[in-house]
Amino acid sequence: MIRLCVLALLAVVLSDAQDPGVTTFRSDARLVLRAVKVRDGQGRAVEGLEARDFAVTENGEVQRVAVCEYERIGDTGGGTEIAAGGEKTGAPRATRRMLVLYFDLSGIGRQFLGRALTAAGSFVQGAISSSDAVSVMANVRGSLRVIQDFTSDQGLLLAALGNLARPADELADDESGFTFGANNGEFNVFATDRRLAALQSAARLLERTRERKALIYFAGGWELGQGRNLAEMRALVNAARRANVEIHPIDTRGLAVETPMGDASVASPGGETMYSGAAVTALAESFEQSQDALYSLAADTGGKAWLNNNDLKAGIEQAQRLYASYYLIGYYSTHTEPDGGLRRIAIHVPGRERLKLEYSEGYYGDKVFERMTAADRERQLEDAFALENPITEIPLAAATNYFQLNPDEYYVPVVVNIAGAELMTGRKPGGGRAQLDLIGEIMDSNGRTVKTLRDHVTVKLDAGGREKLAVGLVEYDTGYTLLPGEYTMKFLVRDSETGRIGTLIRRFTIPNLNKLGPMRSSSVVLGGKRTRMGEAIYSAGRDKRQATNPLVEDGRKLVPSVTRVFDGHSSMVMYVEVYRPEAAAPAPVTAYLGLYRGGTKVFESAPAEFPAREGARLKTARIELDVPLAAVVAGRYECQVSLIDRRSGRTWFWRAPVWVAR
Repeated sequence: MIRLCVLALLAVVLSDAQDPGVTTFRSDARLVLRAVKVRDGQGRAVEGLEARDFAVTENGEVQRVAVCEYERIGDTGGGTEIAAGGEKTGAPRATRRMLVLYFDLSGIGRQFLGRALTAAGSFVQGAISSSDAVSVMANVRGSLRVIQDFTSDQGLLLAALGNLARPADELADDESGFTFGANNGEFNVFATDRRLAALQSAARLLERTRERKALIYFAGGWELGQGRNLAEMRALVNAARRANVEIHPIDTRGLAVETPMGDASVASPGGETMYSGAAVTALAESFEQSQDALYSLAADTGGKAWLNNNDLKAGIEQAQRLYASYYLIGYYSTHTEPDGGLRRIAIHVPGRERLKLEYSEGYYGDKVFERMTAADRERQLEDAFALENPITEIPLAAATNYFQLNPDEYYVPVVVNIAGAELMTGRKPGGGRAQLDLIGEIMDSNGRTVKTLRDHVTVKLDAGGREKLAVGLVEYDTGYTLLPGEYTMKFLVRDSETGRIGTLIRRFTIPNLNKLGPMRSSSVVLGGKRTRMGEAIYSAGRDKRQATNPLVEDGRKLVPSVTRVFDGHSSMVMYVEVYRPEAAAPAPVTAYLGLYRGGTKVFESAPAEFPAREGARLKTARIELDVPLAAVVAGRYECQVSLIDRRSGRTWFWRAPVWVAR
């Protein structure tokens, strides 16, 4: 959607510029453009249609077609003109096929990047023509980099692809090209949201040209399920629809076959699942889930995913073939209310029902938040919270965990991270504090609201507070008591000074541990050193929900790390609970933690024993390891937690990526 603002100024100058006779007229018209492919029953493109042949409705209301251009791929010369009445006249307009080769360097393993670059290079050398305009973009550590603007010059494109073969550090430091999006930092290391934000930046950049664009997205697998901010995905899809961008993901892993015991380069993890088939099933499910986001991106934007195929060049050519001639249909929407609601578009050709039309069927309207009086601020926040098209001006990330309190209930601590540098954006210099307004809710699988949150956070902005805020995070934590089940959490933060808003939507599951085996556990929490309650750069309202928080002991709190980035000069704390209510006299649990890189163990803590707490109904063993990181080299690791029941010999393992920084 493109907004056209027309300003007409009629002035009667009498004595000076302040004359009250000056009259200003403003018109805010919203031109909505859609690329529409029209085919007959045999799949052939249909030409010769004009504006009067199309019928368009938005939310059921008839819209007048103001733009109708037939964009014929590969033609030369000729052009279309828009008549004074707004309808298309003249011959079909020649246009070029606009393709974007987009490389997600944060999600492609180095072993697969070479394959992707080779396929792209082969495509550039043998498949593009003068009808193609190709651009090269990349996500470099959470930021969008335009390596090469649209061109048909094979030499320039091959040079851009060769540039991407350089190490990530060199690309991040390279000042050539253009950079958009967030910078690198703790908030971006593991956040899938930064991939989505970089893609969203690309869509907004491509909105400058109204033609249809195909973005060929080279990526590894990544999931948008548990623990991810679904608001970012929704905002990306809406941005792509507005910009007439179709995303065609290509899984650079190709047709992958993984064995549960690993290949000859790594040691087998062991365990009975290696031989029961459970490990094979888990691997297959994990691989399929890692492609869910790629499939969703294609389906929601009109593209087509290329998965489980080693011929990556064929995936690029598929997107090229799907880029056929099309009509560019535009109308000035009669729905001008800035309510952020969904606008459903329906386009058809009356009297020719056999024609097949392909187009994006909807978009979300704008939401304008202007400065309001104090009395209106509460209503503004509630309106933003209810939007179908979430506002994602401030990046947010969250973590949820669960701990069994009794046979029926679980305590769920919630931690929300707000990027401190983002809070500095748009803020006036000076000032001793910043006020954040927070609103949230948790809904069950039936869509019923079971928990709500309303709070205010005051962030210190003295000299020390500003320094911490610029390079760190604001960690807001709370907690709820819930029953087992599937839930959706929606969380919104507003900076009361700048008016910037961030929205987080994520799903999480609380399992019914009563249905599991004799040795069952809570989720595993990784955090920094315990801190005293209230030791933070912010202060929040009193939260009585913290009273039953297992992460609080003797007035000191363990705050889970959302990013799992740890200071190499300090310690990493691991906490987990083991429940064995059926055991008459549970034996101690032995626990230790290891760090792995490339399949090789580089660190292991000394084993420690933890007995069950006396009198505890669930025979709970509270296990906490404080692991110094001084001897660990900075970098990314796989963290493995191992638990052993000393009496039965049963073992339990958990793994997750962590980053040690200095």
